[in-house]
Amino acid sequence: MNFINTKIRIIILSCSFLVWSQMSQAQSLVSTPCGNPPPAANEWTDGDCSAVTTTGFTNSFNISACGPGSTVTIDGWGWYTGTGGGSNDITFTPSGGGDAVIQVFESTGDPCVQGFLLGECSDAAGAGGAETVTGGGTAGTVYIFIVENAASSGSISGTLCMTENPASCSDGIQNNGEAGIDCGGTCPAPCPPPTTNSQSTCPTVINSTLDTVTCNIVGTPFFNTTSGLVNFASSANTPWPSPKPTCGTTNGPNTDGAWALYDPIHGVSVASLDVNNTLGSADISVAFYQGTGCGGLVQVGCDLLLVRSGPNFILQSVNVAGINDAEPLYVFVWSSKPFSFEGQLQGFPGPAVNDDCSSALPATLDGCNVAATGASFMPPSNFSQTI
Repeated sequence: MNFINTKIRIIILSCSFLVWSQMSQAQSLVSTPCGNPPPAANEWTDGDCSAVTTTGFTNSFNISACGPGSTVTIDGWGWYTGTGGGSNDITFTPSGGGDAVIQVFESTGDPCVQGFLLGECSDAAGAGGAETVTGGGTAGTVYIFIVENAASSGSISGTLCMTENPASCSDGIQNNGEAGIDCGGTCPAPCPPPTTNSQSTCPTVINSTLDTVTCNIVGTPFFNTTSGLVNFASSANTPWPSPKPTCGTTNGPNTDGAWALYDPIHGVSVASLDVNNTLGSADISVAFYQGTGCGGLVQVGCDLLLVRSGPNFILQSVNVAGINDAEPLYVFVWSSKPFSFEGQLQGFPGPAVNDDCSSALPATLDGCNVAATGASFMPPSNFSQTI
């Protein structure tokens, strides 16, 4: 069950509004970007660099994010497919002192039907100056770029070059189309969701998705970031969930409590709660609920997180199994005293079907690099083969 709360600007194109003339080939290319992928005549790849000109087709989209807006009517356009390497720089250098504006987009299918997502835009160099935008490099994703004359509604000529940047997913810098530092965008590792705050009543707003651990994050700094970080801070006189938790101390009509709400995705069946910077002076307990809303919750797990034993406090691991990824996961934390901590859930799929040694499937070279986690794996006692 996926809860979506994202604002995406989508522009729908008319299917006959653009044309590009690639002068080095001495021909006019097709006048429409329609199709998935668009027509091959306008495809660009790493290292392409050609003299081009926009021609007299009237478009239904004008670059207004950084350009002059609706006064421009004549475009040139092209497209490329991400290779999974680095991002791609598209540079247009106008001839004859022209003033260009350029923008890149990410396609969501046929751009004339599904539209596209707006990307980087450039109109900073002025007359005669080269304009460069950087598009993504996600493998298999189609990216479209458009050039317009920023000074008038006439055509503009110049040289257009495309260069794929080297992958840079381990340099500690957000660059080359990454969505964060060495994550997302052109990098295989996803970025962790943003940090949010816990809620004082049964929540209706999602704090984070809860994703499964996948091969492409094993052995990376993102191994423990399959959900967003939540700052759990107790609120006094918090009402108990219904039904009341079955673990810990549940005396009185209210408690010091905090809520968070997660959206399990991609087959999450088990979750583990990791915590940092824990402050508290009494036992802290955690209950997990699922249901379609606060009025119909069912407890799916309950455990002690922080246990006070005399002068000492023991932080325990908390896990919950049997999660239904078609329903939201509600997390309720409580104590008899105020508390706070940073919490993060890590999701896992359910038990593998291939769990019988006598009929086990052979391992393949495409499996996860489990050694990168530092974990130790022991074979069954009746497994005698030497590896």
